[in-house]
Amino acid sequence: MAHRSIDPGLFDQVWFRKLSPEHKLVWIYLTTQRICDNSGVCEIDEGSIEFKIGPDFLFTDAISAINENKNRVEPFTESKMYIPGFVDFQQSKTLRWSTLWHREIIRLLDGHGLLKRYCDNHNEYDLGPEYGPKYPEKPLIISDKKPNKKPKAKRKKTKPTSDDSFDQFWSAYPSKKNKGQALKSWAKLEMTPELLSKIIDSVKRHTQHEKQWSDDGGKYIPNPSTWLNALGWENQIGPVSVGNKPEVSQDELSKAFN
Repeated sequence: MAHRSIDPGLFDQVWFRKLSPEHKLVWIYLTTQRICDNSGVCEIDEGSIEFKIGPDFLFTDAISAINENKNRVEPFTESKMYIPGFVDFQQSKTLRWSTLWHREIIRLLDGHGLLKRYCDNHNEYDLGPEYGPKYPEKPLIISDKKPNKKPKAKRKKTKPTSDDSFDQFWSAYPSKKNKGQALKSWAKLEMTPELLSKIIDSVKRHTQHEKQWSDDGGKYIPNPSTWLNALGWENQIGPVSVGNKPEVSQDELSKAFN
């Protein structure tokens, strides 16, 4: 079935920008509302459209403006109009009988007498065994089977491997949970000697001065991957200097001001 999509580049097209706001609404209304079937044939109620768009507006003027340099909407019957580019845009690919919802479009085009016109304007299509024989002058793929597709080569997932820098971190970090996840987090870092030194130093400071890491035998130490993803080494942990006084820990500072 049609997606009823709007062309994302519509507002960049010169012909559309030249339209008045009311005429722009008419084009969007025709191409997105269910007044059109999936082949692009629209049931037109001019009075209803004029009522919805607003006063001092004529539907015929809108169609003339839309068709100024190209036939985008054509009269079809007394109460219907046809949008020639509707199928191509909404489907974005050649009609193929092997695609189930394309069969409805092919049948609709044939029922409206538009299937030959579609074939004349396209170099490739698959009308299947039901309609293909009607148009032998064009190269056809008459088949009910889906075209064979070459199987895609499966990409092998490569597991991140440990290196000396990670081994140093793993040795220093007190929690040894989920090493595989920690390796993945480590692999995302742009590791340098300076960053490695900063991370190892931060782990040591956390271990010595972070109360959460020492309570209940280290029960609340974050998983290594969680700590790495959160850039845990950027936390302000450990002894800090206050003027010329001896260094005190964050815990001691907190207690002093409470």
